Amino acid sequence: MIRIFMVAFVMFSCASVVMGANKKAAKETLKDPKGWFLESADDKAVAEARELGRPLAIMVHDPKSDCPLHNGQRAKWKVMAEFKDFVCVLVEQSTKSETIQQIRSQASGKTGKFIPYVLLANPDGTLLDVVKYETDKAATAKILKDALKKYGDIPSEKTAKAMWKDLEKARDNMKDGKLDSAMRYYRGLKSKEKKYGHIYLFSELKNDEPAIAEAREKALAEVKKLEDAGDAKAASEARKVDSLFKGFESEAEKEAGDKAKK
Repeated sequence: MIRIFMVAFVMFSCASVVMGANKKAAKETLKDPKGWFLESADDKAVAEARELGRPLAIMVHDPKSDCPLHNGQRAKWKVMAEFKDFVCVLVEQSTKSETIQQIRSQASGKTGKFIPYVLLANPDGTLLDVVKYETDKAATAKILKDALKKYGDIPSEKTAKAMWKDLEKARDNMKDGKLDSAMRYYRGLKSKEKKYGHIYLFSELKNDEPAIAEAREKALAEVKKLEDAGDAKAASEARKVDSLFKGFESEAEKEAGDKAKK
């Protein structure tokens, strides 16, 4: 009985080690040795670009090609240092990624006759530029530089992840009815919008704005009740609402405020 148990234990341990190794291998094979996401991980590349607030570099190629020209150009692009600020991914023309398909549709007629070519894009699905197959190294470097300028400031990885964490906290507090805490996180994010408004996180923040506007309207309705009742607290409560929802005023209110300043 003891021997059977020991054999079973050893077999289980070996299986665990193999499973762990397989998981590690699967994780490692998301990218090639040059750091480009592989074809099977195209949506993971989009997700990483969104998480880090970085633009995408999407190389459309044929992984089975034995053409030396095709493979040579691919190899040259993959080692260019100018791609370091992009999340880079290799895709086939048959990619199923909806975001990448959306980007490719905008590049129709701009990619030239041959593959590989590279699509530079915001991970929200907006095309920035195209690097055609025949583009030389110097021209490629310029296109990449111009695309980064067009994209806008890129946050550090630490800053990007902290902003996503703040958005998560804001949503959790809003869900739990903790409006003051929720708005503290939302205001913090809003203060960064001028610099980083082009990154994907702010598309997500935009989705939350109707709920924020609804909460603001309820707070203003309470202030109106105090005003109608002639309560002296109305003015101070109105200031609290203004402070709580600073940065989330309606467009009409923003325009009125700008005119008042003039």
